[in-house]
Amino acid sequence: ASLAKGETDTALRQVKSEYTDMGVIAPSRMIRVDHYKFIYTHGHPGQLYNLDDDPQELINLSGRPDVRSVEADLYSRLLADWDPDLVHQRVLASQRRRLFLKDVAKISGRFPDWSYQVTRDDTKRFVRANGAAGAKARARFPFVAPDREK
Repeated sequence: ASLAKGETDTALRQVKSEYTDMGVIAPSRMIRVDHYKFIYTHGHPGQLYNLDDDPQELINLSGRPDVRSVEADLYSRLLADWDPDLVHQRVLASQRRRLFLKDVAKISGRFPDWSYQVTRDDTKRFVRANGAAGAKARARFPFVAPDREK
């Protein structure tokens, strides 16, 4: 409420967001402080945007000497309470567990499709469980079960 009323120094406010779903190739996290937004995707170059000057995030400022201190500060804040290596390991472990459960369901002959479908015709209109989402998952973290390599 104090922020909305203008009683709080917005320069002290920071927002973090983490993303590891739907086709992202590695753990990803974003931090916004004031008008700067920094995006870190594990193993990939950073992205830094000045949202006042570039609200559509078209000009990546990462690596530029004039914003080096801003980028270093945001990078430090972003990783202060987050370990992307650990997140990566946990996602791979989760994928292994889910593949195991999927295989067990196939063996038992009961393979539920948890995608919501209003009518049968929706299967013709929308991509469902084994469509784009499956392709995105395969492109994401590169876990391949030993019996799935072929």
